[in-house]
Amino acid sequence: MDSPDEAIDPATAFGALSDPTRVEIIEALADTHRERPGNPTLPFSELRKCVGVRDSGRFLYHLKKLRGHFVEKTDEGYRLNYAGVEMASAILAGTYTGRETLGPVELDSACSECGETAIGAYEDGVLSVSCDNDHPLFQWGVPPTAAADATVEELLELATVLVHRAVELALLGTCPKCYDSISTAVRPVEPEVGEEEVVPRFHAVCETCGAQLLGPIGFCLLSHPEVNALYNRHGRSVRTSYLWELEFAQNDGSLVNERDDDRLRLTFRLEGEELSVTIDDTAHATETTRRTVE
Repeated sequence: MDSPDEAIDPATAFGALSDPTRVEIIEALADTHRERPGNPTLPFSELRKCVGVRDSGRFLYHLKKLRGHFVEKTDEGYRLNYAGVEMASAILAGTYTGRETLGPVELDSACSECGETAIGAYEDGVLSVSCDNDHPLFQWGVPPTAAADATVEELLELATVLVHRAVELALLGTCPKCYDSISTAVRPVEPEVGEEEVVPRFHAVCETCGAQLLGPIGFCLLSHPEVNALYNRHGRSVRTSYLWELEFAQNDGSLVNERDDDRLRLTFRLEGEELSVTIDDTAHATETTRRTVE
């Protein structure tokens, strides 16, 4: 069985995939990993047969190029290691090669800035929503494989789930991309030309992989139990609503008041109820106050 080595140079690792035969080896082992998750190993002869290479010497040459990077050898044969599984997923998802375009299409929703119809579109792995007045409402990366047989509306459902998951992980201190540590913060965003207010925003950047989360300060309340309970009482769901339709997750600086200790209070109303949530400088909610309003 292969033993762990020191960290490998990324250029060397990706260079190991420079031949089509090696990509086919990854794909063959990925099929086995999917079909037999409890025993995803293939003997040399069976793996060579799956790839369709007659010359065993030539096949072994390519297999050795993958070992230590994406493939490991066991007593029973060969299988993908963790990096191999991740690479296979990226290959099959079309992350680096897929090109899908959907839309633009009008959505059953209005722009939270001006009231115009929200318009969604997907191109080169990015799902975005805006309106005819170019107000940005939403943007998220979605793999091309998810867009192959989907509508823009279906991609938005998926992306909404991904945003909730990413924010929850970030608030727990885990990067949603590489799973290293990440910290969240409240950062002010300078106003654009013609605007006056500086709006505080939810912000998280991973120093390891560079993943970045940037959104309304209300993003930190997406999984807050009292916020979710409030929406449930009024027949709405935080988890399935378009994010720009959530009253607490809009780019509205008037919802936020600063406190003397540098904490913020975000206050919003939903029908006859008002909820105020105190948020510290790490974008975590610390206390809430609810009252009935006319």
